[in-house]
Amino acid sequence: MQPETKTRLLNATELLLAQHGPTGASLRSIAEAAGVNLAAVNYHFGSKESLIHAVFARRLGPVNERRLVMLDEVLAANPENPDLRGILRALVLPILEIAFLPPSESNPVQLGSLMIRLYTEPAKVVERGFNEQMACTANRFVEAIHKALPHLDPGTLYWRTHFCVGCVVHTMHGRNILAALSKGTVISDNAEKALEQMIPFLEAGLRAGVTHE
Repeated sequence: MQPETKTRLLNATELLLAQHGPTGASLRSIAEAAGVNLAAVNYHFGSKESLIHAVFARRLGPVNERRLVMLDEVLAANPENPDLRGILRALVLPILEIAFLPPSESNPVQLGSLMIRLYTEPAKVVERGFNEQMACTANRFVEAIHKALPHLDPGTLYWRTHFCVGCVVHTMHGRNILAALSKGTVISDNAEKALEQMIPFLEAGLRAGVTHE
């Protein structure tokens, strides 16, 4: 049974966004890739912007929900001095687990490929959609990290959190680079294994220069 029209449009949009970026993925090309007429796009989503926002919601919504559940558990265990590694695990693991899944009907594009394209070819429509899905979650994690490292000044806190996100996106997309660099001795195909290497690195970066806690 063929996927419903709405799902085909979302799948086609993901593929074309990953291949051509937001400016290169026209509504006409999306409709053609989905095997539907252009009117179907307008009927189900109303505009290209709404369609792109729906892609973000479908892929990032469940990830962020799980992140926040995990974060709440860490904060509940120690509200005043939360475990930094627990915070980082909540930030990183849910998205790595999705990113490492092989392509499928419900996962047409590896998330890393989609994210790197959107990061490197920013557009207003992407910025709005991304912020819609990420801003609230990102602020929760910044607040939690600040509780764990209260002596970091706000500017440093935001810079280092930004670097943490960059590390995650690179890890999602750069697995072939890692395999080539290590001459095949390191294969990044497991979220928990990647997390085991990443968490100490991120923690050290966040804690650098912090002498009072």
